[in-house]
Amino acid sequence: MIRFFKQGMDFKCIASKCTDSCCTGWDITFDKTTYEHLSKDPCFKETMADFAYSNDTTSRPNINYGIISCEKDERCPFLDTDDLCTIQKKKGEDALSNVCALYPRYYNTVDGIYEESLSLACIEATEKLLFRSPLELVEIDRSPKRDLVIATMETQNHDDNTSDMNCLYEFRKHVFELLKNPLYTFNEKLGMLLIFHEYIETIDKQKLKLALENHDFGDKKINLGIDENTHGKLLDFLKKVGQSGHNELDTLITKCLEDSDYHGLQLDKLPSIDGVMSNYLIHQMFKELYPFINMHNKMDAFQYLLKKVQILRLLIAYDGHFDDQSVARMIQMYSKGLEHHAVFHYELEDLKL
Repeated sequence: MIRFFKQGMDFKCIASKCTDSCCTGWDITFDKTTYEHLSKDPCFKETMADFAYSNDTTSRPNINYGIISCEKDERCPFLDTDDLCTIQKKKGEDALSNVCALYPRYYNTVDGIYEESLSLACIEATEKLLFRSPLELVEIDRSPKRDLVIATMETQNHDDNTSDMNCLYEFRKHVFELLKNPLYTFNEKLGMLLIFHEYIETIDKQKLKLALENHDFGDKKINLGIDENTHGKLLDFLKKVGQSGHNELDTLITKCLEDSDYHGLQLDKLPSIDGVMSNYLIHQMFKELYPFINMHNKMDAFQYLLKKVQILRLLIAYDGHFDDQSVARMIQMYSKGLEHHAVFHYELEDLKL
């Protein structure tokens, strides 16, 4: 059984038609079995000897036992001049490493059910998921292509029936319903979520499920937009992070830091992408197993996502293009560049909004 968003059901890699291939800009990781097989295969062993090395200390040999450093032009050495994988062309999809075969799919398991999400670093996945409203979770009876799970959760803790993990589904239902509600602006939704998390932190976990059932988001409303103070903090954050490694995105970040003109931003146009941002936040919550992201508490988990959302919206505002194609490209670059940048996550912990 797999649970995933209905909007992603028809996702299919567009291969050489992709405008920002996942085979460029990143090091490529191989599971141990694939690494050892390709290192011995006459078709590939020379390339493996030139570009690949083993990572014997890894704790996830089914993911990153072997690593291929991209060539000087940041392309995987197995990517041919037609932007197609020579491994797959010569040996078929079964010869690919776990990561390459699955990408952009990610799997968690919750109560024995696989939960499939798509990486927004893939432009095709971004367009499929975020620009079809509203996101809807469905379950179908099939197995994943490969059994590669990032995180596992059991919501029924038999040793402690008061565990707040028992409320995963209630959290999702309650918060997702708000994010899908067209009666509120995205700024209002963020403000209501902030108040909600402040309230939740005061609730005894034995009463959490009942509190979620009876909570009404409409009781209190505030706007949580990008004011001048937030703008300054976000620019300071981008300055600390520095270059993301994605050339097009880094050009925009440089523009942000050089202009730093809050009053010149077209923040009044951000409401035109409220639906997309609501879908973005729903997707991130699902992918990260919200509210049980690896944080100290549920407020920290929300703040983590809030900061990522506000950075993304600031970049879109500085870019100044609010059509679907431009926004999709910005989200994809943000995910491929900044969100896969180690310094980004390190500095994100210290960012206070």
